Amino acid sequence: MSPELQRYKWHPHVNSEWIRADKNCFFMPAAEDDFGGKGFGTFKYKPSLDLTSTGLTKSCWRTLDFLSPKNDRVKPSTTASGKKFLHSGGRGQEFIFEVSDQGKLNVWLKRFLY
Repeated sequence: MSPELQRYKWHPHVNSEWIRADKNCFFMPAAEDDFGGKGFGTFKYKPSLDLTSTGLTKSCWRTLDFLSPKNDRVKPSTTASGKKFLHSGGRGQEFIFEVSDQGKLNVWLKRFLY
């Protein structure tokens, strides 16, 4: 185990003995984020944080124009009435998205920080 991971050895994704290493990821926090913060943390819940698309099930997420899915389990879809959404494909802890516009992402994130 690398020295930088030693301090996180309590975390189950650092100890890959019990999980397939090729499917295991551990993301190291940044020393500082784009907003002057510590680079990691949690949000206090606000309804605007909920990605569920209004009127649809929890696996149907609002589309955010700066995100592009990079996971086969998250697929863009459209309802019969033409409403666009991302289908999360069921349970999942984390889904990876490519950010197409960092500025729009930052504007969206700042709403939850203060």
